[in-house]
Parts: sequence; structure tokens; C-alpha cells
Amino acid sequence: MERSKLIVDKISWTIDLINKLQTLEIGNSERLKLIKRNLKNGVPVSDFEINYLKEKYKLIRKMDGITVSKTSLGKSIFEKLDIIKTGKLTKLNVLYGAIIIILLFPILMIPYDTYLEPYLGKGFSFTNFTNEELVAGKWIQKNTPSNYPLYSDPFTVLEFRGLSDRPNLSGIGWNQTVRDSVKSVMLSGDAGYAYNNIVNSVGNNTIIIITPRTSMWVHNTAVLDFPQENFNGFTGFEKFFDNRYFTLEYQSKNIFVFEPKVPVQKN
Repeated sequence: MERSKLIVDKISWTIDLINKLQTLEIGNSERLKLIKRNLKNGVPVSDFEINYLKEKYKLIRKMDGITVSKTSLGKSIFEKLDIIKTGKLTKLNVLYGAIIIILLFPILMIPYDTYLEPYLGKGFSFTNFTNEELVAGKWIQKNTPSNYPLYSDPFTVLEFRGLSDRPNLSGIGWNQTVRDSVKSVMLSGDAGYAYNNIVNSVGNNTIIIITPRTSMWVHNTAVLDFPQENFNGFTGFEKFFDNRYFTLEYQSKNIFVFEPKVPVQKN
């Protein structure tokens, strides 16, 4: 009985955390929605997603730790702010207000600096996708059927779901079995095995995307929330160029889009 209550409390706490992340616009919105929906529906959340939430929770803790109190800054300063708020303005009060804003600006900016630092510290602009991914996503949106799901690593699928307005491979965001199956396909050097696995999972009508995120994912790189610009080949990548099973539909410098070939019907 106590164990059940503990589980319910943990789920409730996690949902509250996700709500706070969404309010603060921290993390991937669609990813957070999916995790929350799974929690409400009693679907197990993978260790991968739990670690993701832990990282975001640490960020909130850092932001919550930066507080401004009347004691630390002096009661008189807040009294001056109250005068400005109530409309009793004089030139002196306006001057006080300007000085206070200048003094407080570095403190008030710390939560935003904390949030942006992982991006700026790595030299990235404040975005989760590259221009190359944006162009590829728009190409998929314009040139493929709207009901074709995306088949790729979880990071590529989550980004391209929004960029191309296409459904994602079911379960890729949270189901470890689905992820293991996709990784097995990616790393296999057997084009026939890969084709049969994909077709049996999602059918011929699917879009296979290979990006720099994919190569880093199969190499078990931990941090993939940031844009990845340079594609590094991996064992098994070449099989997608076997034109008996796959068709290359789109290619840029670092992104490749394939479709499984529809088998020819014999009379």
C-alpha cells in the first residue's frame, strides 16, 4: 500500500516538474508533452528520459537558488520601487529606479545566462536545429506524403517531426525495445536485414533520415540536445545505398533521406 502511494507521489511530482519546465520554456516542448502523457497513461518512462528530466531539474534548482530578498538588497531600495509602482514619480525617484535597474541587471540575468550557457559555451546559436536540418525538413514536408512516419534515431525524429510536420516512429521517444531495434538496423551491414526489419515495423511507406545526430547516437554519445553539424560515417551506413532495397531521395552535405523500395509484384 505504501509502495503504491510512493509511486503515485513520484509520478505526481514528476508531472509537476514537467509543468514547471513547460511554464519556463525549458527543454523540448514536444518531448515533455510525450513524457507527461506517458506518465498519465501509466506507460513506463525509460532511463534515458528520466536522465533528461534530471538534467532539466538541476537547471531549475540553479535558477531557484538565485533569489533576491529585501534583506539582502536593503529595505530602502524596495521602498523606492514601491513609490515608482504607485505612480508617485519625481525626478529623484526616476533616478533611483534607473540606478536600481542598472545594479540589479546582472543578478536578474543570471537565470537566463544559466539556461543559455550550454549553447553559448559550445559556440551554438540558441536553437535546437541547424540550417541544414531546417532545409531538409522543409524538403520532406514538400516532397513526401504527409502520413509517412519518420524512421531514425530518437533525436533526429524529435527534431524533424516539427521541421517536416510528419509523424514519428511510434515509441522511439520512450520505448527501449524500439530504440534497440532501430540501432540494430542502423549498425547492421546487411541491407536485406535492415529492409525487412523496417518494413515489418512500419511498412514501405516511411522516411528514413540519417543525420549527424544519428552517427553520434549509434556511437553512444551522451549529449545530443544541441545541434550537430558534421556527419561521421558509421558501420552499416553504406547499406542504405544498396538500390535493391533503398532509394536515396534527398542528400545534402550531412543529411541523407531514403525510402524503402516497394517490391515489384510478379505476375
